[in-house]
Amino acid sequence: MRYLLLLIITIAIGCKQVTSSSSSSSKGSAVVLPISEKWMLSNQSETSDSLAQVARANAGPILEHRIKESKTGVATGMDKDLWVVDAILKGSKMTFGTDVNGFWIDFKDNNLYEYGNFEVIKGQGKYHFDVDKNIMLLLDADSRIKAQEFQTILTNDALVLVGSSIYGDNNMQAKFQRKPAMPVKPVKQPLVE
Repeated sequence: MRYLLLLIITIAIGCKQVTSSSSSSSKGSAVVLPISEKWMLSNQSETSDSLAQVARANAGPILEHRIKESKTGVATGMDKDLWVVDAILKGSKMTFGTDVNGFWIDFKDNNLYEYGNFEVIKGQGKYHFDVDKNIMLLLDADSRIKAQEFQTILTNDALVLVGSSIYGDNNMQAKFQRKPAMPVKPVKQPLVE
């Protein structure tokens, strides 16, 4: 009986220590958003975590090879300014207008990109844009997000990304407009009586 009581007390103290240490570590870290709220082009609701990891593992070496083999000094038009989402089509669901919530993506000339909504940067990653084939490969820095490849249509100040079947994105398209700055969150006007 004495040993049973000692065992129960030891387990209770151990559980309390684990609980308090995990809650204190979560207070010090940033909030982790669900993928669908973080990445506007998220298209992995039907993809298991293991398949997302396989896609990332396969895409990493391909991305590095494409960057290494790409022509240097070629102007692509992709990295000028930033791109603000106009509309996203996933399957039969269309998201546009205020529902795209000021989402944007900024392609840098060093094969890195950032994205967010309004003034908030939500993430980043690495990309390659093949100017000859008009194909873009994206690999997010967030290890939960699967790799994506898109056929691109770039005309003047408009960009359309058409999902490829390679990583299971052939059910989606996204349209962007080139903008010189991040979108500004609209100010809520008070109701006038």
